[in-house]
Amino acid sequence: VPTLTATAKVRTVNVSPALGAIDVYANGLLAVSAVAQNSASDYVLLPAVAGGTTYQFDFDPTGTTTPVLTLPGVSLVANSVYTIYLAGPPGAVQAILVQDL
Repeated sequence: VPTLTATAKVRTVNVSPALGAIDVYANGLLAVSAVAQNSASDYVLLPAVAGGTTYQFDFDPTGTTTPVLTLPGVSLVANSVYTIYLAGPPGAVQAILVQDL
């Protein structure tokens, strides 16, 4: 079985008390749905190249198409692993991107 080398693994962790369940969109496509508060999504594979592929992540309350937060200009490098943490109180929710590997 061939492995996909032109991907990056990304998961989302929702630890913000300001958010209920959220859907995560990567460049306009649904990547993860219904990430509950105080939980983490599974990893998703997103196409990426060695020099980095740019993504915009939108975080929408589950079932809506209105982002509560947008994380633009994220460069994902092939064969890397990332976690996006959603944290912060109401009115100050932030997305923090961490490269795990």
